[in-house]
Order: sequence, then C-alpha cells, then structure tokens
Amino acid sequence: MDNRYLKADELYILRKKIVSAVTNEGLTQKAAAKYFGFSEQSVSTYIRDYKEKGEASFEYKTRGAKPRKGCKLTESQELEIKQIVIIHTPDQVGVEATLWTRKVVKELIEIKYGVLYEVTAIGRMLRRLGFSPQKPKKKAYEQDPEKVKEWFEARYPAIKKKHK
Repeated sequence: MDNRYLKADELYILRKKIVSAVTNEGLTQKAAAKYFGFSEQSVSTYIRDYKEKGEASFEYKTRGAKPRKGCKLTESQELEIKQIVIIHTPDQVGVEATLWTRKVVKELIEIKYGVLYEVTAIGRMLRRLGFSPQKPKKKAYEQDPEKVKEWFEARYPAIKKKHK
C-alpha cells in the first residue's frame, strides 16, 4: 500500500494498529508489513518513532507546500485587494478597465503595492480569496420579458421610423 495516498486520519489509525501489533501482539515487523500492506521500511520507521516519541509519533504532519508559499503580499494586503474587487470597479480605483480580470488585478497590485506578479499567480491568489472565473451572461438576469416585448412592439418601431 502506498501511504502517500492515504488521508492523515486514515494513516493515524493504521500507524497505531501497526505499532500495537508489533509491540503488544508480538507480531514481527516483517509480518506486520505484509499484513497491513506497508513496506518493511515504513513499519520500521513507525516503530522507531514510537519508541522515541511515544503517542506523539502517531500525529501526522500535513503534506505539500505550506499555505501562502511564494506570496509577495501579506494576508492583510490580499484582503484589502479582495475588498477593492468586491466593492469597486476597476475604473473607480484608477485602472483603465471595466471588468475585473487577472490582468487588471495584476495592474492594481502593481499600482497599489509596487509588487510584480505573473498572471497565473494572480489566478491562484484570487482562487485562495474565494473568487472563481466567471463567464458573462448573454442576457441580463434583471431583464423583464414583458417590458422588452412592450418596447419592441411600441417604442422600437417609432425609433426606427424616426431614424429613416
């Protein structure tokens, strides 16, 4: 079994069972490795850690890159950017654009903090801040079909006639 694909709580339980089988039940490390589907090296490491650290050896550290690794802005600066994006439009904060895109947010950060980011990093930051990419709708959700119909039947012909 490849323990890299197990969740931390699953690995916690299995490590505890393996150590218990070897220390309390008298199972050999080789037999425990075969029974639980782990490598002999992993079982040996679990037993050694248990002898050194006791119960604390069962706690498993989270894997992967640390959160916010490679971030150039502080958390408070990122939250400030989030508030700006939520409350304002780009043209209100001095960026020549009408919609928020990754490039526009990148430009805002350069203007506000003097920090350069790649567009892909801006996408990751926006995802971390709770934003997701959106496609604009073809039709406004506030649109009232009755008013549209009335406009086309009553007002539009007059406008068209006047234009001719």
